[in-house]
Amino acid sequence: MDRKILTERLSAPISRLEMIRNFCRGKNVLDIGCVQHDSSNAENSTWLHQAIVDVAASTLGVDYVDREVAQLTARGYKVITADVTQPLMLDQQFDVIVVGNLIEHLSNFEGLLTNIRNLLKADGCALISTANPFYRE
Repeated sequence: MDRKILTERLSAPISRLEMIRNFCRGKNVLDIGCVQHDSSNAENSTWLHQAIVDVAASTLGVDYVDREVAQLTARGYKVITADVTQPLMLDQQFDVIVVGNLIEHLSNFEGLLTNIRNLLKADGCALISTANPFYRE
């Protein structure tokens, strides 16, 4: 996304989903922590993973909850089970890596950040968000 557009957008509150969609549009995206607690989020219009899937060229989701990942896979989502604090052995790099409202739940940031470094293309973008009481949604 153009830095000028981002700067202009930050001058007023915008939707987190809108901003992430803009960064992910037409890109190859890794969505870390995609389940967001429960696979029933797939039916929620504000589910971040679906917002990314809707605009990205390709999306791979990662989460550590086996049962929920299996349910999303059965629904047709490209999702794998993995602990993102441990090395992720993927055979590709990504234009955008999204870590949506997950980081506050982790105790090992080094593992996550190492994965981001290894899996993000040199000109890629990592988007890390956390809960915010002033979040528009």
